[in-house]
Amino acid sequence: MRVVPAAGAKAATYDDQREVVEGAMDSDGLGPAYIAPMTEPGDAESPTRFTVTLPDDSSRDYFVNPYELQVLGSVNPDHTVSGVAVRLHGELMTGRGRRCGDRARRVLGDRDGADRVASIPSTSTRSCCRTPRREPAQ
Repeated sequence: MRVVPAAGAKAATYDDQREVVEGAMDSDGLGPAYIAPMTEPGDAESPTRFTVTLPDDSSRDYFVNPYELQVLGSVNPDHTVSGVAVRLHGELMTGRGRRCGDRARRVLGDRDGADRVASIPSTSTRSCCRTPRREPAQ
């Protein structure tokens, strides 16, 4: 997502951008939520990202044009391919990968590929997450 600043345009304050996000949350019917963290734009053409944590512990990222104080869009990070990959990695490392495999199947919509993803915990968490015990050198 990119923004195109007008010549000489200055970005609004982060507090003003936050107020725009609060208004968008009200419009989306999300009710009370905790807004944090905020990610500064990486360059003059990037939006500001606000991460909102909802009462049910789900989250949503809002992207704001810092020059026009306009919400460009929002996304549930858990429903993106990268979000599923992060969760899958974490759950595989803790040995709870089956639940994440089911989530990957829903998000990716690929029964065959997701079945392979869901079967990973039965082999990889046993072999790669546990260090084999070695006898001390004599």
